[in-house]
Amino acid sequence: MFAMKSRSAIVLLFILFLSNSSIAQLNWPVVNNTMKPWTRWWWQGSAVNKSDLAKNLDAYRKAGIGGVELTPIYGAMGHEKEFINFLSKSWMEMLGYTLKQSKKLGLGVDLANGTGWPFGGPWIAEKDASHTIYYKSYKVAARKSINENIVLSQEGFVRTANGKPLDLKDLKKPLPANKDQQLLSIDQVQYKEDLHPVMVMAYPENGIAENITSKVDSSGKLTWSAGNKSTTVIALFTGLHGKIVERAAPGGEGYAIDHFSPSATKNYLKHFDNAFKGYDISGLRSFFNDSYEVDDARGQSNWTASFLSEFKTRKKYKLEDHLPALFGLDDPEKNSQVLYDYRSVIDELLLEHFTITWKKWATARGAMVRNQSHGSPANTLDLYSVVDIPETEGNDILRFKFASSAGNVSGKKLVSAEAATWLN
Repeated sequence: MFAMKSRSAIVLLFILFLSNSSIAQLNWPVVNNTMKPWTRWWWQGSAVNKSDLAKNLDAYRKAGIGGVELTPIYGAMGHEKEFINFLSKSWMEMLGYTLKQSKKLGLGVDLANGTGWPFGGPWIAEKDASHTIYYKSYKVAARKSINENIVLSQEGFVRTANGKPLDLKDLKKPLPANKDQQLLSIDQVQYKEDLHPVMVMAYPENGIAENITSKVDSSGKLTWSAGNKSTTVIALFTGLHGKIVERAAPGGEGYAIDHFSPSATKNYLKHFDNAFKGYDISGLRSFFNDSYEVDDARGQSNWTASFLSEFKTRKKYKLEDHLPALFGLDDPEKNSQVLYDYRSVIDELLLEHFTITWKKWATARGAMVRNQSHGSPANTLDLYSVVDIPETEGNDILRFKFASSAGNVSGKKLVSAEAATWLN
């Protein structure tokens, strides 16, 4: 009898232990903002006011949203009088109010480090804008001369983001001279102009490359004689790629930046520093980049002013000595080797001069960076690994894994996805 009571007591204690363990396991952790969905918050035309901002934020809170990503974008027709120029004093007042109100409501705030995409704006000078390279080749027979104007005529074109036709003749030059760029909705523009060579190289058959840029006079005419070997002359040109900030908000229209130039990145971010002076932005969790997207256009952004010197420093040989291989005019194996080296330098410049430079800038201002690294002409894993929050987008299963894989490999606590942000 005693033994039965003892066994019953043990069973009862075991049941109580299991019950207590189950109750303990059911205790839910304290919910914070990172456990909730965040939402992109389009500021169309930045046509906002404090009353509506407060209503929107409260609605987000009641819906269970953890935070907002503030992204200014193009405005709605008929509301032009309500537009607020990006980073103006009035705009900064709206940002300051948003940060204070969000803090009261327990909401987080991220800020797109630009309007639309990619990074760029009206403060981007042509020297800091994205560039592309062209070349022309000439054959000079042994002991013959070349006397020719070395020029490349850029045909010029214009594309719009809204698909509406726009005649290049109707655009003024320079780009900032055009008024009402919201209505024009320019996506890319290259003005019709003659480009002059930045370098001219001679490549004798089975010989040593020679820089003959000095043989081009002030009018652009090359006068030069070949030696005892048939020679290929290559002239290198660079011009504006012409990518414009796509779907920019008022005050954000302008050229996309040169992502391979440290000075272009720093000059771009300096404009934000000037706008932020006198305002408390400590409420920002992170700055956001809505992907590279410069090459979502005709041609490619594939050059920067310092590229030749950067190449020599990194690869220990002069790229200009091998331009035929760069442009696929040499032996196939050499073509591949030189092209690989060229692309690896592009990769390093984008990583160092844009992504890391931007990350350091944000960190110094007490914020993280959230980046859509996919689509960049660089190693996606490297680009994602150096930012705080890798983010992906799209509807392809492989693309989904770009950010999550990089996040796992590099030990990121947060990985995000742009989902359901656009109404077609």
